[in-house]
Amino acid sequence: MATQQVLKNVVETDCRLGEKLSIQVLPAVGDDVTVGEWTHRNMDQAPLVVIRSGAAEDGGLSAQQPQMDAMKIQMMMEEQAKLMAALQKQLSEQTAIIRNQALFISDLQERDRQNHEGVGKAVERIESELAGVKGQLLGMEETIGQAARDGGTPGKKSRPT
Repeated sequence: MATQQVLKNVVETDCRLGEKLSIQVLPAVGDDVTVGEWTHRNMDQAPLVVIRSGAAEDGGLSAQQPQMDAMKIQMMMEEQAKLMAALQKQLSEQTAIIRNQALFISDLQERDRQNHEGVGKAVERIESELAGVKGQLLGMEETIGQAARDGGTPGKKSRPT
């Protein structure tokens, strides 16, 4: 139980989750003894608790840890390089799409401008033609009015009597 108390304290204060720890209580007692019981048995002196990380006892695994970290870093860098390449490709594709859209929009704007000019010219031509037709109608009306006053048919001159 003393071991569990120490482990709980180490985890709560030191946050060494996942690290292998070796705990040794001096003088040695069973794991089922609490710190309070141990203190009572040993004349109110607190126990000496030795905590070692598992790396110190694993006989060389600590030497492999930096190598494993280097491998993890290398793998992470390779993944990031792949992601960067994919992002660059996506950026290039998006840039091409944007350029194509810009060209299409420019083409549409040019067509709109040309259509607007064409419609403007057509309206001017229609106005001119309407003015000509109006002039012809006024001329015909005048001729008909003159003929009616003269008593004859339009386009023919009346004979003097």
